[in-house]
Amino acid sequence: MARNYLRKREFNIDELAMKGVGYCTSGEYYGYIIFPYYMKGGLIYYTGRKFFGEGPKFKNLPLEQCGIGKSQLIYNFDALFLYDEISILESITNCLTLGDNTAGIGGKHISQWQFSSIVRSPVNAVNIIFDNDNPNKVEVPGYLEALKMGLRLSPHKQVRVIKMPLDMDVNDVGKEI
Repeated sequence: MARNYLRKREFNIDELAMKGVGYCTSGEYYGYIIFPYYMKGGLIYYTGRKFFGEGPKFKNLPLEQCGIGKSQLIYNFDALFLYDEISILESITNCLTLGDNTAGIGGKHISQWQFSSIVRSPVNAVNIIFDNDNPNKVEVPGYLEALKMGLRLSPHKQVRVIKMPLDMDVNDVGKEI
């Protein structure tokens, strides 16, 4: 079922396996796809994405268990040191869709730790691409948050804010961005 869920979303199962993505068939994370977070090549955290059954859509490790909170994470952190230009995205799946030169901040709001990590990195150019989702059908939330982040980063990096079509995200558009 996990493989079918990922294939429906047009992910390559072999590529995901090479990145450490897996799924649980029992235990606390039963019904979740597991996405690892690496820093300097070492596993530092993982999060689960529900694909089957009851429970929250995402399941994060408790701070007490690993000593790291969501605000101290960037999915694909090492990209900040491997590429001259990266795209900052909301989610892991958006990063996996767009490619290796991406970093996911786990939402539309950047923490101070995430911001500082990006500013201190050798990356020269940053593309900010947030979902432009809004239940009220007003083109504001995702794009506005991306503009705010772009303004904060612009004294430190070259910044481009990519405006997604209303109610679409990178997963809908694919690598054509």
